[in-house]
Amino acid sequence: MAVVVKECGSHGSSSPRLLNFLRRNIICLVIFIIVTIIGIVLAWVILHSPKPHFILQDATVFSFNVSGDPPNVLSSSIQTTLISRNLNGKTGINYDRLDVYASYQSQQITLPTSIPAAYQGYEEVNC
Repeated sequence: MAVVVKECGSHGSSSPRLLNFLRRNIICLVIFIIVTIIGIVLAWVILHSPKPHFILQDATVFSFNVSGDPPNVLSSSIQTTLISRNLNGKTGINYDRLDVYASYQSQQITLPTSIPAAYQGYEEVNC
């Protein structure tokens, strides 16, 4: 009894259909990764902004008292002029909440004071 084996040639390990499928998927994956990296770099370049600068222009101390009853109580009255400078030429800054206080040798000497909410446009200076 003779066994006859027929081969169609498409079931081998190097099937052209399978290789084309793998090549297309690898090419699509590489293109997707490249586009994603370009998008991330582009978003970083566009949105990367320098931090705003704050400058204390003037500080006037009206009163600065230490009382002995109760011991070590400090009272002060200070007026300051604070300048904020937005160095970014692309985006503005919205200050929802900003609190300031004075400190001396790492000791807070005034209570935190709220500065009103404000919007600072790009490349703008506010006093």
